[in-house]
Amino acid sequence: MKKIIHICFDKWWKPILVFVISSAFLPVSYFLGGRISAFPILFVLFGFFMLFCSIFYQLRYGRWLKAIVTTLLLGSTVFAIFLVLFIPFMRNIVDGDHWADSLTIPAGIQLDTPGQVDMSFTATRKPIDPPEYVDTSINQFVIRNKDDSYIIRKTAVDLVLYQEYQPGIYTYNFWIGKIGSGKMHLRAFEITHNTELSDESLAESSALQIYNPTDSIKLFYLPYSFTIYEGDWGKPYAARFEVWYKADTGSTKRKLFQKNFRVEGWMH
Repeated sequence: MKKIIHICFDKWWKPILVFVISSAFLPVSYFLGGRISAFPILFVLFGFFMLFCSIFYQLRYGRWLKAIVTTLLLGSTVFAIFLVLFIPFMRNIVDGDHWADSLTIPAGIQLDTPGQVDMSFTATRKPIDPPEYVDTSINQFVIRNKDDSYIIRKTAVDLVLYQEYQPGIYTYNFWIGKIGSGKMHLRAFEITHNTELSDESLAESSALQIYNPTDSIKLFYLPYSFTIYEGDWGKPYAARFEVWYKADTGSTKRKLFQKNFRVEGWMH
């Protein structure tokens, strides 16, 4: 083990070389494959680890100058990465993406506003007791808000969006009658231009397994959130949300429902 450590760190430039080579994998991977995969990221983390260990190795043998140079390289790299990631993020937050600047909400259309989810809204929404009520109710579901409990009942298919802690981040409730086991997901479109929203992520982030063998209307809820990226905070626009479904035993998707909502984007 000592021999391996000696081979890796006695020549102080070796960890630096490994770090430089590993860092080069990120842009190369991006330009060749269009995205950064897990392997280049792990390779870069390994390069960071080598530099970090090298600092202690050089200090242990009193090689102060080499330890200082390695520390400066490590620190400056971390700082540079922070600037590269943080500045564009803050620019998007402050300046916005201007995606919704020219959009207008058409007059005369039915448009629902997402409900609000705050800290009093329970993450574990569950059926009401006693069991007799569950057995006889056309729909049963309790949401606890502050000190009140109320039941959301539906007699027809419906979709309700809830905005979570920031504009652009949503979850949903969906009510439907008898349906076979399968997976549903959402698609969303800006109404005036029919532009699909968050098309690369929404289907997966809104996916939910559903099954209702009864004739009663049953509620299904998404236990996590999805994000609409297009647009800025404070610039609402009209979007059409469609519910799509694919049975476990089939390969064809079909649209179950659609509804219009007034939404805001998180960031583009």
